[in-house]
Amino acid sequence: VQGIIDAFFEEDGKIVLVDYKTDRKKREADFIETYKGQIEAYAAAIEKAINKPVKEKLLYSVELEKAIRIGETE
Repeated sequence: VQGIIDAFFEEDGKIVLVDYKTDRKKREADFIETYKGQIEAYAAAIEKAINKPVKEKLLYSVELEKAIRIGETE
């Protein structure tokens, strides 16, 4: 896994993590399959770096023009 966290912000004392994707995939499931490991690694890194829990992990697909939620939200 390689990359850079695109964006995150704090909401109610927890972190919302957002990673933008420009792939031309047509199905949400394809984004999840391809990038779940990457965003999970980003979440672990950000939690360790700033000592706050990640409450939401989102992939934003430019192609689909929507956010795709990864995993459960708290």
